[in-house]
Amino acid sequence: MALSYDISVRLDPEYPVPGGWVDVVAELTNVTGEVRYVQASVVGWDFYLTLQRSGDNRFTARVHVPWETDPGVYQVSVWGVSFSGESGPRSQISVTVKPR
Repeated sequence: MALSYDISVRLDPEYPVPGGWVDVVAELTNVTGEVRYVQASVVGWDFYLTLQRSGDNRFTARVHVPWETDPGVYQVSVWGVSFSGESGPRSQISVTVKPR
């Protein structure tokens, strides 16, 4: 059975800053299959993040924004991964990094 879902992502703070911490929450709805964890990557950069299960179809991570990150808008791809390693559909969000 193919893995499918709708995914929404929330950041706290909504606008991270270089050198700061951000809590990332992904919530899945309309899930078909079983998601083990959620993966995120900054498009065009070698930066990956794994969000772990923290509730029913809820996945979280806390990440440090590197000091050398330039302020601007970054595209972040997010997707679920099943227990068998199958990747589900990817969604893309825009993340705005504000100046410090």
